[in-house]
Amino acid sequence: MKTLLTAAAMALLAGAPATLAQSSDSNDVAPMATDNKVDTQTFVTTVPNANEFEIQASRLAEEKSQSDEVKAFADEMVRDHIKAGEDFKAAMSQGQTTASIKPAGPALGLRNSRC
Repeated sequence: MKTLLTAAAMALLAGAPATLAQSSDSNDVAPMATDNKVDTQTFVTTVPNANEFEIQASRLAEEKSQSDEVKAFADEMVRDHIKAGEDFKAAMSQGQTTASIKPAGPALGLRNSRC
């Protein structure tokens, strides 16, 4: 378990520089969601990166884990995300470039809690 946690932490840290990088011109930064719709440009650039992160993290889990269950789940994740990437590329090649899907649930935010 300790090895899996270490591997997951390494995978997260590997993606951190790209996630934290920001443009020096603050006018280039746009919100990801406006009027309950996903910003198309953000969606189109984020999906392939997030998908690749899932694939690489799962491959790392397959390689490093000693648990057969973890390896099986990681293999399933790799297959699912490769398929999702292919589906996304197909949609983009057919001109489906608008991301007008409204979020399925309530907006994420802080709740008043006594945690």
